[in-house]
Amino acid sequence: LMRVRWFVPALLAACTGNEAAEKWRYERVIWEDRPQTKSASDAQKSAEVLANRKSLTLDECYRLALRQSETLAITGEELALLEAQYDQGIAAILPSIKFKGSYTRQDDSGSSGSLSAFTLAERREYKFTLHQPIFSGLREFAALRQTGALQEARTSDLRRAKVLLFSDVAQAFYAVRLAERDLATTEDSLRLARERLEELVQRNRAGIARRSEVLAQEAEVATTEALVAALRGSFEIAWDAFQFLTGLRARPALLDTLPDPSVLPPFENLLQRAFASRDDLVSLDRQIAAGEDGVRGAQGAYLPSFSLDAN
Repeated sequence: LMRVRWFVPALLAACTGNEAAEKWRYERVIWEDRPQTKSASDAQKSAEVLANRKSLTLDECYRLALRQSETLAITGEELALLEAQYDQGIAAILPSIKFKGSYTRQDDSGSSGSLSAFTLAERREYKFTLHQPIFSGLREFAALRQTGALQEARTSDLRRAKVLLFSDVAQAFYAVRLAERDLATTEDSLRLARERLEELVQRNRAGIARRSEVLAQEAEVATTEALVAALRGSFEIAWDAFQFLTGLRARPALLDTLPDPSVLPPFENLLQRAFASRDDLVSLDRQIAAGEDGVRGAQGAYLPSFSLDAN
């Protein structure tokens, strides 16, 4: 039923050449956990709204990255290609009907007076031909099952790529926040160090502090200034990486709204959950099934083929 539901939109998209509809064939997997996003235009409008906000949460940054990721786009295009191959497999099983019309005009001045179908001055011909495969070693059905399994594998790969993208966005998100916090703390330390240096200079002039204390404080100020410069570089690098993932041009405030992690469940429970739901393991399982169907299709080549042709 799911294949039938997506077959008609795919056929319409192929006939109209609608690029947005073709793209949505795999983007529906990307946005499957957001029921309010029902088309590529919905996703674009949502991204435009988020891009203009002055503050963003991690989830909102992840939603921006979903539209920006080239990895998701490449994996999605591979999924769309497999869906098109599945439709082609269905077409190979269905009957094919062709119509051909021809018009022939020739010179009959040299004929002996008795005209035939080959010597008529004008001749029109119309042909209908039909071809229906009946049996070919069940190779078409094996190919359909193989393509279907590969579709499921690629869908799982797309979901796995979403998980990895979220991990990348989270690392970049907290890298920016960490660099921002370290920079603010170090700049505050630099301010205090400079105030302390100014105080020691005044005390040295009054003969209360030694010259060595002033020199030691100057060294501390220079060290802190170098650390501030290094942290500013790290801060810029963190922002560049974050903007590359999300496609943001501005630098909104990043809000950490995630709660503190709770106590982890036992390791055995996590292992069972991984075997049951990890998309990369599901993908590998479906690839094995696709390979087995490929073997069955190759074995079918040794069997006889039957088809019906009519005109």
